[in-house]
Amino acid sequence: LTELSQQAAEKVQWLYDTFGLTIDTIDRDMLATTASSLTCTNGSPTAPLLNAPELDTAVQTLKNQDAQPITEMIAPSTGQGTTPVMPSFVGIIHTELWTVLKGLPGFVEPKNYASRNDMFPGEVGKTDGIRWIETSRGYKSGSNYYLPILGQDAYGNVKIPGGEKVLGFKPAETAGSEMDRYSVMYWKSNYVSRILDDLNMLTLICTRT
Repeated sequence: LTELSQQAAEKVQWLYDTFGLTIDTIDRDMLATTASSLTCTNGSPTAPLLNAPELDTAVQTLKNQDAQPITEMIAPSTGQGTTPVMPSFVGIIHTELWTVLKGLPGFVEPKNYASRNDMFPGEVGKTDGIRWIETSRGYKSGSNYYLPILGQDAYGNVKIPGGEKVLGFKPAETAGSEMDRYSVMYWKSNYVSRILDDLNMLTLICTRT
């Protein structure tokens, strides 16, 4: 990023955000496109729609493969209208499927959890056995949405020591700008994301109306 020197400080948060978004996108593409998958066939009125029976099948498949849930149980409380949350896998869902997800039987919003401690950033609720994180960067291909459902040790990343710099800065006097008007800010990372155990995750493929 090349910027007027006096505005450089204002761009720091923007650079951090783009760094995180880029890493998340690399992880997303790997998870959605290289893991074992299940295509929805029980939707109504259109078979490939996201539906509760298919989510149950995904959870059952992971359990049969000895995949371990990521989250621990949220115990019952005395709060009115709240519900306990059993140990769960973690699913990633596109924002465009939000209305479909919340219309599924058994869906519970975080405001109705017995406790809202230890929630994930972007968590929008749970279905049986899955706690869902919502993102506008969810993976799509044509009309198909890819929903990775993760257990423990499903994937990892590799970084090269010394090859990462979350925020680099060259002041105007060393950035090569005429009359020292411009400074340069940047980030760099050598990063690889890969599946560690395909039995610990499953991607559900569905469409929406």
